[in-house]
Amino acid sequence: MANIRVDLPIPIYDGMPVTFKAPADCSKITGLRVYYPNSEGVTTSQDFILADANRNNVGNINNLFTANAIVKVILDTDEHMAFIQNADTNAYLEGRFNEYLLLKGGTLTGNLQIKKTTPELIMTHTTSGRYLNVYVSGDGNVYFRNALNSNTRTALYLLPETAEDWTRAVRLQKMIDGTADYYNIFGEHNVTCGTADLTAGTSSLKNGSIYQMYK
Repeated sequence: MANIRVDLPIPIYDGMPVTFKAPADCSKITGLRVYYPNSEGVTTSQDFILADANRNNVGNINNLFTANAIVKVILDTDEHMAFIQNADTNAYLEGRFNEYLLLKGGTLTGNLQIKKTTPELIMTHTTSGRYLNVYVSGDGNVYFRNALNSNTRTALYLLPETAEDWTRAVRLQKMIDGTADYYNIFGEHNVTCGTADLTAGTSSLKNGSIYQMYK
């Protein structure tokens, strides 16, 4: 197996795009050997394994490129991988390449779809440790939660459009140590009106509710 030699005039860096011309025979090519000047101006080299966007090694690029094709890769200096891209469109080559986004990030130009029984999206702030958790339950409710801890969290609940009971269409939940309080944002609120009079001591309202009578 062999590496393609690539000579660069500047030091390499993580995420660096590199363009090269594929050789006439690609059958034995598995990687790149990149020559570049280090911080002291001395020429040094580093080997990179050719990989797809899912970090799978590409063992033979003969079925990907024709002779003298222009190839673009993105260097990963930590894992010594060169992720293959199309030099003209920046899209990953072949179907197996353009279905993935690099683990280190990138630009997503299509829709993000998660299809499973209970899909969940989690974003974590690395400094504070706080979360944004978007979750769809089996009954179709959508939850926006600020913590993964099931006993202490604040969450916004959205009922599905097929729900028959819209008295709790949008709710805010505050849960501390397993005890939850709910606040209706859209639907049946804590303030209600009616024509029936209430008798003190016998007519009951839910805790925190206000009843207004009109005639």
